[in-house]
Amino acid sequence: MARVSTAVLWGIWLATVTGAAWLTSSVAAMLGGPAAATAALTAGGLVALAALWSAASSRRRAWAVAARGLLVAVLGVAGVFGLLGADAARAVATRGDWFLDGRTAAWAAPVREATLEAAEVVVWAHRRLAGNRAARDLPSGAEVATPAPLPVAPSGVAGPGQDGLRSVGAVASGGAAAPPQVGADSGSNEQGGLRSGGTGPLGGVSPGVAAPDAHADDGEAPPPNPEGELLLTNRGGELRWSDQEPLPEAGLTLIPAAPRGPDAAPERPPAPIPPRALGWPHDGVVRRAVARITDAAARTPESLAAAIMAAASTPQERLRVLHDWMATHVTYDDLAWAAQEAVPSDPQDVLTSRRAVCAGYARLYVAVATHLGVEAVYVVGRARKATGVEDHAWNAVRLPSGSWSLVDVTWDVTKWTSGRTQPFSTDYFLTPPEIFGVDHSPEDARWQLRDAPVSAVGFLRQPLTLPVLARHGVEWVAPDRAEVAGARRVTVALRNPHHRHLLATVAPAEAGPDARGTQCGEGSVAAEVNLTCTVPASGRHLIKVWVGLAPIGMQTLAALLWVDPGV
Repeated sequence: MARVSTAVLWGIWLATVTGAAWLTSSVAAMLGGPAAATAALTAGGLVALAALWSAASSRRRAWAVAARGLLVAVLGVAGVFGLLGADAARAVATRGDWFLDGRTAAWAAPVREATLEAAEVVVWAHRRLAGNRAARDLPSGAEVATPAPLPVAPSGVAGPGQDGLRSVGAVASGGAAAPPQVGADSGSNEQGGLRSGGTGPLGGVSPGVAAPDAHADDGEAPPPNPEGELLLTNRGGELRWSDQEPLPEAGLTLIPAAPRGPDAAPERPPAPIPPRALGWPHDGVVRRAVARITDAAARTPESLAAAIMAAASTPQERLRVLHDWMATHVTYDDLAWAAQEAVPSDPQDVLTSRRAVCAGYARLYVAVATHLGVEAVYVVGRARKATGVEDHAWNAVRLPSGSWSLVDVTWDVTKWTSGRTQPFSTDYFLTPPEIFGVDHSPEDARWQLRDAPVSAVGFLRQPLTLPVLARHGVEWVAPDRAEVAGARRVTVALRNPHHRHLLATVAPAEAGPDARGTQCGEGSVAAEVNLTCTVPASGRHLIKVWVGLAPIGMQTLAALLWVDPGV
C-alpha cells in the first residue's frame, strides 16, 4: 500500500512539474522567447529545489521525498500562476501547443486537442480565482431571485409594456437577467428579480453573473484605442501615411490616383453593403433626435426615457437614440481607469457627472431602457483587444420579436476625459453575435446568443477581426488563429466581394498596437485578396490589416495577427 501511495505521489509530482514547465514555456512562446529552454529551466529548477530540500532533511524515505517534491512543484505552479495571472491563461490558450508547431503527423491532432482541453481548465481556473471586477458585488440589500424566461407576446398583440414589450430589467441596481434559452421557445413563468429595496421594476440575476456595486468597475476593458484610422495620401508620387485627422467615411474625399494592373480601383467608390439583420451595419450617423434632448431632460433615467419616447416612436429606434445620446454625452473616464480609481456606476451618478467606465454605461443603459419598456440586462464578461484581455460589462436587449441582441455603448463612445476623441460609431449596436463575439466573451456562455457557443480557449485563439471588417463586407479566411508561429512569410487571405481596398502593415510587437509599421507590398481591391508579409527572423511581430473605400483615402484598422517566426 505504501508503495502504491508513493507511486501516486510521484505521478502527481511529475504532472505538476510538467504543468509548471508548460505554463512558463507557453508565456515565453507568446512573447517570442525560447519556449523549449524556458520549459527545461522551469522543470530543472523545481527538481533541483526538491533535491536540495531532501538532501537537507533527515527523513529520506521514498514517500517523504515524493511529498517534498510535490509540495515544491505545487508552490512553483502557484507562483507562476500568481506572478503571470492573465498572461499565463492567455498564453496556454493561444500558444500552449507551441511544441506542435509544424507537426503534421497523425499523433499531432489528438495531442493538440488534449493540450487545448488542458488550456480550458487553466483559463477556467484563472477566471474563478481572479473574479471579474465588473461583477464584484451585489448592491447593498439586494435579494437575488431565480430568473426565468419571459413569454413572448404573439405577433400583433401588445404586451404589458410599451410597444408590446414588457417593462422589466434592473433600474437602480443594474442587475443581470436570465440568459435566453438558445434554440428553445420561451416559457410562461414570471421573470425573477433583483430587489434593491426601492420601488421600480425587477431585474433577474443569473447564476454566476452578479450586478456591480457603485465602485466595482475599475480595471475593466476601456474602449478600443481611438487611433485606429490613418489617411493614405499620394504626395509627389509616393504613398505616405498622413498625420492629419482622418475624415469620417460619410464625408470622405478621395485623393485622385491612377493605380494600374488587375487590382486597380473602380472609377467610383463601391456600392453600399446590403444591410444585415436588425439593420447592421448601421449608418454611423448620430440620430437627429439626440439634439432635441436637453440637459434638463437628461437629469434622471426616467426623464431621459421620457424625452427619448417623445423623440422616437419604435422600440428599436428608441434604443438607438439612447445609444447615440450616451455615446456622445457621457465621457469615458480613461484617466480614472488608468489610475485604478473607482468611478461611481449608479445610473443617477452617471447622469450627474456625465462620466463613466463600462459598468456605468451598462447600468445606465439598463435603467433607461427599462423605462422605455424594453427588457435590457447587464452582461458581465471579458473583452479582447490588441493589448490583452480585460474585465468588461455590456448589455443585451430583447426586441419586439422576442429575440435578443447585443449592445456595448462603452466601445462606441466619442470622447475621453484625457481629451482623446474618435468618430461616432454604431459598430457595437445590435451587432450580430458572430461579430460581437470576436472581442466579447460573457461569463455565461448563453449570452453569446449562438447555437454553438465558443469556448474560452476558442475565444482567445480566433483571429482578432474588428467590426469594421464585417461592416465593409470583408470575410477573414486565413490564418484561422490569432497567433502564427514558425514562419517568416505569412499570408492573410480575405474574401472581398465589395472590392474594398485592403492592405497590410507589419511592426515589432513591442512597439505596441499604435505603431503603424511598414506596408507589406501593394494593397488590393480584388474579390479574393492575399496579403503577404515577411517578418524579421527574430522577435514577435504584429501584422495589421487595413480597409478603405479606395487605394487613396482613409484606411481603417480592421484586424490584427501576431507572428513569431521561430520558437
